[in-house]
Amino acid sequence: MIKLFHRKASIASQKIRVYLAEKALSWHSELIDLETINLPVFRLKNPVGALPAMCNERGELIFGSTQIIEYLEANFRNIPLWSEKYQQRKQIHRFCQAQDKLYENCLMPLTNSDLLQRDDIHEALFDRLAFAEKQTPESLEAALVTVKKQLETVEIEASRDMAITTLDALNALLDHSDGYLFGDHYTFADSVATASVYRLDELGFEGEIALRPLLADWWGSMQTRESFESGILKYLPEKNISKSTRNDKLFETNV
Repeated sequence: MIKLFHRKASIASQKIRVYLAEKALSWHSELIDLETINLPVFRLKNPVGALPAMCNERGELIFGSTQIIEYLEANFRNIPLWSEKYQQRKQIHRFCQAQDKLYENCLMPLTNSDLLQRDDIHEALFDRLAFAEKQTPESLEAALVTVKKQLETVEIEASRDMAITTLDALNALLDHSDGYLFGDHYTFADSVATASVYRLDELGFEGEIALRPLLADWWGSMQTRESFESGILKYLPEKNISKSTRNDKLFETNV
């Protein structure tokens, strides 16, 4: 059985869990909590330390949400979630790569901005950087300064502009398909976009989503799927499932 090392509210982890639910694959969960993790024990299982990571049935580790999804799609043919058309497969691949860049250049800065406005968030962000960067305390402090500098008003505005551009692009894709992002059936591009749009929705872009009818319909449809419940909502604190509690500690340190 495949094993997934993942975090609760990590966008990359959400992409994979939604995909796994749509694919109806059995998997073993290794849920990582950055506040309580025993790093030496974890590195025995995952020497690279990157998240998310998947261990396949041969014991090989695969990293990165797009790489994991494409590996699974190539090796498990039970429910095809890719296109049969070669050109469309290439388009889906490029789409998923673009979504990875969206996280780095848009979703992560906006989420960090949200985190840095919360009480005691310095330590939470510090711990997350410590896990991800594997640096000394001194270099971690320097990294935190860099993160804060990147979250200046001009950077956040650029991230917001990218979010709007992304929503426009998704709406345009749906204008050339039949209810899904690519073609007339669900593909793993829909899984990937579900996690990204969910984060944008929670960051306050729900009004912008509603202004784009095709995207709003698609988003409403994605939220009714079982994969949305089992891949995303299942891992949220109960108090945060309702939109009325958005400003509670939704993201914690699991971004």
